[in-house]
Amino acid sequence: MTRPIWKVGPCSCRYVRVRKCPRHQNHTMLQVQKSNSIQIVSLHVNAELCWKMLQDFADSLRTTSSKEQLKLTECIVGIDVDDDLYNNEISRERIRQLFPCKVVFVEILPQMYGHVCKIWNLLGRHARNDFIILLGDDIKLLDIDWQLRIACRFHQLSQKEGLPLGAACVAMKDLAFPGFPTFP
Repeated sequence: MTRPIWKVGPCSCRYVRVRKCPRHQNHTMLQVQKSNSIQIVSLHVNAELCWKMLQDFADSLRTTSSKEQLKLTECIVGIDVDDDLYNNEISRERIRQLFPCKVVFVEILPQMYGHVCKIWNLLGRHARNDFIILLGDDIKLLDIDWQLRIACRFHQLSQKEGLPLGAACVAMKDLAFPGFPTFP
């Protein structure tokens, strides 16, 4: 029997999904140097709700991350080129002000709309780090030092399974949908 080349493992880190809405997608990724990256998918209906969700996510990042970790964090924000809410300089500056880290913007072209994995890959090409975490902007991170806990889980899986570090998928717990599998 051959050994798997990667392993899926749960992590004790938790988050809660605070809303669902079905309009269109904007894509964001937070990147943490030598630790992890986070991608956020935004589905919005009205501007006020969108900005509140983004603010809540940024606040949860700020309150669950150490100052040292935030210094290594980069938020890569992918915005649809025809997005009337986020695709302007005023909104970009507002997003920069929301997040407690460096922010980089990436344009998402119409031919990519609906191709979520291609968009994730595009944003991932901007990552300069070892781990990527995918989340939606309707997420509130709940656990302090979640980045360290995820990195530790990667190390545990590597040692336990005899796999190279990073040859695993560590999933966080979604408290809003406890029986639903987390991405991927």
